[in-house]
Amino acid sequence: MTFFDMFKEVASYVPGGDVIQAQNYVNDAYRKIRDAREWSFLLAETQLFSPAIITTGTVTFTQFSNLATFDSTASAAVLSLANPFITKRQIRAAGATPIYNISAVDQSVPTAIVITLDRPYTESSGATAYQLYRCIYEPQDLSGIPTNDFIYWIGIKVPQQGYVIAGPNLYRTNIELDTVDPQRSTQQNPYWVVSYKSDQNNNFGPLYEFWPHPTFAQGFPTLYRRRGIDLVKYTEILPVQLSERIVIDKAIILLCEWAEANKGARPELSRTDWIKLSARKELSYNEEFKTLKKQDNNTFVTNWLINPYRGGRYGPFDSNFMQSHDVSGWSWAW
Repeated sequence: MTFFDMFKEVASYVPGGDVIQAQNYVNDAYRKIRDAREWSFLLAETQLFSPAIITTGTVTFTQFSNLATFDSTASAAVLSLANPFITKRQIRAAGATPIYNISAVDQSVPTAIVITLDRPYTESSGATAYQLYRCIYEPQDLSGIPTNDFIYWIGIKVPQQGYVIAGPNLYRTNIELDTVDPQRSTQQNPYWVVSYKSDQNNNFGPLYEFWPHPTFAQGFPTLYRRRGIDLVKYTEILPVQLSERIVIDKAIILLCEWAEANKGARPELSRTDWIKLSARKELSYNEEFKTLKKQDNNTFVTNWLINPYRGGRYGPFDSNFMQSHDVSGWSWAW
């Protein structure tokens, strides 16, 4: 049964039913069902990528300006960067200096590429050595397109080192990281994922900082939980884990709420006992939900989250690391 078939059936419950209203109820129902549990079809896989650091040449920064210019050597190194684009990378002057996002790039003069920083540069003006790499990441699909229905990370593998970022280390905060490494001086394989900010260029989707900052080329196979998207095309169908009946029943329950509230103003609605119809559909919906939930559980184990209190290898902590960082305030889960 297609999206068209579903909203047509829902619309048929009201005399002269509004198909646009019925479409909205079907998608509202579908959204509520997706949110009701962690369905297996909402588990997604992607691969995040860390490019190799670039330090060739110099960059001229001007204090209180958000523009910076690469010299000819640096321009040659960053010209037409891809995977990821230069605007997906971060830059800092050499030394313990703040990190800036790159919001735009002007390559009209290939030997003197100009970048726009996300905020005015506050350090001293002048030409200086620099570091161009990536430490800020956004949820994306396997094609590298940012996702708009991301909910949370499940696990991020660091295959070259043989561990996974999971448990509490997926949900670190800026305050925690500022306490441990305010200058972001640690650069090696990451084992923290830190909430950074919302991306104003991508519908305010979340951005995350990987720490320690990775500076050599490697991929991070990743699992994450998504919310799913609404039906749009009339020919679209539901995931196999769901049934058309459960979505239609839930849509009719929502329709009954509207009809009961508006039957005083719409005489044609008074011919139906909407409360009784809603109760009947609620029973049908609950039974179908239990059946589909059981089937989904039997087919696919969806609980990928690692219990932080059960231990696990969340990062390459060793004596050298602990002696060079303030770890007194950390909560250890081994």
